[in-house]
Amino acid sequence: MPDAAHDSLLDRPWAAWAVSALVFCLMAVMGLAYLDAAQNEREAEARLALVQSVAGRVQALQNLLFKAQAPLATLADVLVVNRGEFKDFDAYARHLLESNPGVAGLFLCPDGVVRVAVPLAGNEAALGHELLKDPQRKAEVEEAIATNSTVLAGPVAMRQGGMGLFARKPVFWEEGGRRVFWGLVVSLIRWETVLDSAEFRAILDGGYALRLERKLATDPEPVVIARSETEVLPEFGVTRPLTVPGGQWLLTLSPLGAPDMRFIRVGELFVLAASGVGGWLVLLVLQGRSHIVAQSRELERANAELEARLLERGLLIKEVHHRVKNNLQIIISLLDLQNSGVDNPEFTALAAACKDRILAIALAHEQVYRRDNLASIGVSDYLHGLVGNVLQGYRVAERPVTWAVDTDGSEIPLAKAVYVGLIVTELVTNAVKHAFDGAEEPRIEVRFDSAVRGIALVSVRDNGRGFPGDGCPESASSLGLTLVRSLAGQLGGEMRCASLDGALVEVSLRLS
Repeated sequence: MPDAAHDSLLDRPWAAWAVSALVFCLMAVMGLAYLDAAQNEREAEARLALVQSVAGRVQALQNLLFKAQAPLATLADVLVVNRGEFKDFDAYARHLLESNPGVAGLFLCPDGVVRVAVPLAGNEAALGHELLKDPQRKAEVEEAIATNSTVLAGPVAMRQGGMGLFARKPVFWEEGGRRVFWGLVVSLIRWETVLDSAEFRAILDGGYALRLERKLATDPEPVVIARSETEVLPEFGVTRPLTVPGGQWLLTLSPLGAPDMRFIRVGELFVLAASGVGGWLVLLVLQGRSHIVAQSRELERANAELEARLLERGLLIKEVHHRVKNNLQIIISLLDLQNSGVDNPEFTALAAACKDRILAIALAHEQVYRRDNLASIGVSDYLHGLVGNVLQGYRVAERPVTWAVDTDGSEIPLAKAVYVGLIVTELVTNAVKHAFDGAEEPRIEVRFDSAVRGIALVSVRDNGRGFPGDGCPESASSLGLTLVRSLAGQLGGEMRCASLDGALVEVSLRLS
C-alpha cells in the first residue's frame, strides 16, 4: 500500500478546494486584466479620434481666419502709399472678396468711422458707425491702435443683422517725423461661415459636446463664444488653442457622456461566471481524481491482501501435495517391509506392481509441489521420472532395458496426469514382463502427443516379440491391459494394439 507520507499534495483533502480557488482567482484576474486592457484600448482609440477631430477643426478655423485678415494688409498698404486715398476701392475690394470667399465684407473706417462698405447691399446699417465712440467696440479698437496690429473681435451682433467676426487693422504712416493715424480697414466674417468651416454641426451630430472660448487682451475673463447644448466633460475632453489676432481661442471637444461601461460590466460578469465554471470544473476533476486515487489504493490494498492469501493458499496446496507424496512413499515402504518377510513370488510380483502404481501417483504429486503452477504439471519431466523409476533395476538376460520418452512439452491437469502415469506404468511394466524373451537389446519408447485439441495420444512401443494375434489380447490373464482399457474408458478414450517390429499400444485420452 502507498505510504501516506509520500502522497501527492493534490491528494490532500483541502487541495481540490485550494486549487479550484486558485484557478478561479487566476481566471478572474486574467479576464479582468484583459477587460481593463480592452477598455483602455477603446478609450485610447476614442481619445485619438477626439484629438484628430479637434486638430482638424482648429486647422480649419486657423485657415479661415488667416484668409480673413489677408486682404487687410493689402488695403492698408494701398492707403499708406496713397496717403488715405483709394481710387476704385469698390472694384478692388470685390476682387479681394472673390479671392477670399470666407470674407463677407470689407470696410474703410477713416478716423474710426465706417464710411465705405463693399458690398453695400446688406451693410447699409453699418455706415456711419463711430467705432471709437461705441462703448462695446471702443476697447477693441483702441487695442488695435495701441498695438498697431490686427485685432479680431466677436462674434458680435451686427447692426446689419446676424452675428459676425470683425478683423480690424489700424493704418499709420510717417509724416514729418511723426506717426499719422488714418483710420482702420475692417473685414467681416459671418459667424455662420465660421461654424460651417469647422463643421461644428457634424461634431454635434457625431456624439460630441463642444465649447469654443475667446481669450483676447481686452477680455478680463475667457468668453464662451460657442457651445453645444450638452456641457463639455472636462475630465474626458481635449482642448487645443487657436491663435487669432489679438489673442487666442480655445476649442474643447468631449464625448456627450462618460464612457459606456456596459461592455465592462457585462464582461466582468462573464469573466466571473467563466472563472466560477472553470474553478468548479477543476474542483470536479480533482475530486474525481482523489476518488480514483482512493479507489486505486483500496484496490492495491485488496490486491496485496489477495496476493498474500493466494501465496498462502499456494503454499498450503504444495504442502498438501508434499504430504500426499510422503504418505504414498510410506505406503511403498510398508509394502517393501511386508514383502521382505514373505517368501512368495506371486506376492512379491503383486507388491511390485502396486508399488509402481503408487509411485506413478506419488510422482505426479511431487511434480505439483515442485512447480509454481499448481493447476498442471509438465508431461515431459513427469514421464521421464516415471519411466526411469519403473525400469530401475529391471534387467533382461542380464542386460538393462534402454528407454526413451518423447513428448510435445505440454502441460496437463494433475487429475489427468495421474491417469496418464498409471497407463504408462502398466504398459511399461507389461512390456518388461512379457516382450523381451531372448531379446539382445531390449528397448522401450514412450510418446505423448496432444496436437489434436482436447485429445492426447499415449503410446508405448517395444522391440520384443509382439502380440500373439492381431489387436489387443482379450485374455483375463492380462490384468495390466485390462486396467489400461478401464482407465482410458474413464477419460472417454480407447486403446489400440498392434505388432510392428514389436508390440505397440496406443491409448487416446480426452483431456478437456
